[in-house]
Amino acid sequence: MKEHQCARQPSSKGDFYFSFVHGQIFGPEGEVRRFVSAGTWRKSGHHKWEIKHIPLAADGQRMFVVDDFDLVTRSTNGAVYALD
Repeated sequence: MKEHQCARQPSSKGDFYFSFVHGQIFGPEGEVRRFVSAGTWRKSGHHKWEIKHIPLAADGQRMFVVDDFDLVTRSTNGAVYALD
């Protein structure tokens, strides 16, 4: 589970926007790790966003993340891939 704070800036690539995220990763054993990331987001439907970003965790781990946000239900579903 992640907590996100996004900032957006328009991209030159159409309907994509730059995304800068500061958040926390909540692990299955109760551990909490902070991260920062940069990536892109776009509207993927009515009240829905798709965000692709590369977080860097405080312990140095890098990941590639694809998140789908539903703004009506305030829920997210996504996939996390380890890069290192």
